Amino acid sequence: MSRILSVDLGYRNLGVAVVDTDMRAVHHSVNWSVGHRSHPHSFVKNLWARLDDLEQRYGPFDGFANEMLPQFKNGSVAGPIGVVLGILSTWCYQRNIPTKEVQAMVVKRRVADFLGMKTNDIGKKKSPVGEVVRLLTGSKRRTNHEDDAVIIGLIAWGDVEWKKGLVD
Repeated sequence: MSRILSVDLGYRNLGVAVVDTDMRAVHHSVNWSVGHRSHPHSFVKNLWARLDDLEQRYGPFDGFANEMLPQFKNGSVAGPIGVVLGILSTWCYQRNIPTKEVQAMVVKRRVADFLGMKTNDIGKKKSPVGEVVRLLTGSKRRTNHEDDAVIIGLIAWGDVEWKKGLVD
């Protein structure tokens, strides 16, 4: 795989990254607000045009990756995130872009393995994710959502020696 569109899902904000997994390069990353959760149907208008623009500028995409949805107890959060994932999935389906999901625990494990830490030491801290993204890609600091999107793309489609923490 090479050029991946990767998204860190949120009920309102998304981390979006275009990652070249072969070169371990980040071509673009951004933090998008897709609208207010009280109007989730407006997400289509906000998100679809932005995806089309990304495809024009950085596509075609060889794959898509997102973090797997956790189990929500709060329907007011789960609903809008489900709408966003539905929009993203439909957009990819229309373009024959293969998709992969990564569990949040897998992200923690890969980051911990790469840094030689225990998974429990990662906790809910975001800085280790950003550190691994910078080590792997040589790129600058991004928002937590953007770093998460980059690492999700690298885990889903990349060829990284996570256990050894090696950077070629």
